Amino acid sequence: MKARRAIPVNTADLDEGALDWQAVLGRTERMVKIVRTRLIHERFELDEAGAEQLIEYCRDMAAGQPDNEQKWKAVLTEAVEFFTAQNRMRDQIA
Repeated sequence: MKARRAIPVNTADLDEGALDWQAVLGRTERMVKIVRTRLIHERFELDEAGAEQLIEYCRDMAAGQPDNEQKWKAVLTEAVEFFTAQNRMRDQIA
């Protein structure tokens, strides 16, 4: 089997219009629902406030609201802290 290689992406070339925020919102809500309803690990706890903050950000973007850089940074900071604290990668949860 041939190994897959990541294709480098210059994020400067992407604009907000390139993202389908409705699809992002749907995937985000589905991921949070899966994590809420399944046993991941005995010591795993979902950061409910962080999950809601992420969903709210995606909802705003899907509704066409202007990007809120402070809100996005808060979402990313909480996500990084959560995954670091849990010693989990996103792939292991999905």
